[in-house]
Amino acid sequence: MKKGQVTLFIILGIVIVIVIGSMLVLSSNNQGAKLPSDTKAVQQFVEQCLKETTSTGIALIAWQGGTIIVPQFPGGVEHKGFTASYGYFEGVNMLPSKEEILVVHLEPWVEDHLDYCINDFSAFSGSIIAKERVIETEYTAKGVLVNMNWPIEIANLGSKSTLEKFQVEIPLKLGELMDYAHELVEKQIEEPLIIDTLYLNSLPIDWTLDRVTPRENVLELRSGDLEFFLGMKYTLNLPPMIFPLQNGNQGQRYSTIVGVYDPENEAVTFSDDSSEFEMSADGVIDFTPSKIGVVTITVTDSAGNKDTESFEVEG
Repeated sequence: MKKGQVTLFIILGIVIVIVIGSMLVLSSNNQGAKLPSDTKAVQQFVEQCLKETTSTGIALIAWQGGTIIVPQFPGGVEHKGFTASYGYFEGVNMLPSKEEILVVHLEPWVEDHLDYCINDFSAFSGSIIAKERVIETEYTAKGVLVNMNWPIEIANLGSKSTLEKFQVEIPLKLGELMDYAHELVEKQIEEPLIIDTLYLNSLPIDWTLDRVTPRENVLELRSGDLEFFLGMKYTLNLPPMIFPLQNGNQGQRYSTIVGVYDPENEAVTFSDDSSEFEMSADGVIDFTPSKIGVVTITVTDSAGNKDTESFEVEG
């Protein structure tokens, strides 16, 4: 099964949960009877559906790295049942703008999925006629504000009334997480060989780094109840890293295996600047130092990237 199909099934499942949940709430509140079609009840019902549908859309956008539908290019990396689109892709910032997320992704999502929850107002008695609607969203300090202009005509027991303005605020800070995601991607572009954990630790949010493959990471950013999955893909061949070496003593046997980590898991070669021993191909050092000084070990990967580490022979 393709990643896109898995994600689509998850999205449909979430929508179904919203619909069933809304119907169960209505049913329990009215013990099987239809709700009276008064303006207050209809207003509360529509705004609750608007809140639930928008919250789901925001969560999907955050889980998928800033998009509802992950594009074929540059694609993304599978993470926790979703596909986190690449916000950082081979040195380029691929994240959509904050405004694009609202206008291109969130507002169409709410428009397309709100009716699953409304269910043609079947929970209400009387006649309810809804016309075309316009949905607009904006970021706030608390989250996302949703304004909907939706003319609705209500007729019940000979009386008529109308509704038009609906508003909800979703306490999910998508805009804040997008700001941090853009900053992190720009920092990654400036320093492609490192992930700035000092900067991450300075942020007033939680974060987790998942190294999916040697060239793919997912950075989880969390603010309150919202998680944002930032997909990152690298083309650079990262250098190997030698683990710290213990110092030795003159006249005493020194034996160790040089530990190396290579991000791409490539074969590496060892070399040294000492005339007292020859390292084995698998990084073994075994000799008895005859003089004090500093010995430097070099490890090189197949792309020519190098790392060095030294140990001291003490008297």
